[in-house]
Amino acid sequence: RKMVWQGVPRSIRESHSNIQDSFDGLIIQRNMALFFSGGDQKEFKLKGYL
Repeated sequence: RKMVWQGVPRSIRESHSNIQDSFDGLIIQRNMALFFSGGDQKEFKLKGYL
């Protein structure tokens, strides 16, 4: 399984509400994260690249 998303890098100090309000972030639900992690329902194996 693979999901690709690209976005403009932002400060790690910026609040999630500011990012969400500007529609400039990727927010996924836990069940979708588990789906892309390999399906064992125990561990996240998502990779992030800057």
